[in-house]
Amino acid sequence: IAALAAESVGVMSAMHELTVDYLKVRKQFGVAIGAFQVLQHKAVDMFVAIEQARSITLYATMMAASDDAAARAQAMHAAKAEIGRGGRVCGENAIQLHGGVGMTME
Repeated sequence: IAALAAESVGVMSAMHELTVDYLKVRKQFGVAIGAFQVLQHKAVDMFVAIEQARSITLYATMMAASDDAAARAQAMHAAKAEIGRGGRVCGENAIQLHGGVGMTME
């Protein structure tokens, strides 16, 4: 579980990086859309979710070798819960901020 949590943090980080790069490149009304404050706030929400997920993943990784089965299980469950919440935040914001990329008219 700790290894999967670490992999998930990597995926979330990649989503954030690609999204921020896109915000810097995509122009609307003659300026990069990353200049709009509401989009900056969404990017920061992604960043905060990633950092929280990274923290709980480090905790779960440290607890993976614990002899206390109850504490170990609690750490793993906490990591799964935080990764699920943070992954959803990152995924939804990445989709929203990328807008209609890849969409075509029929």
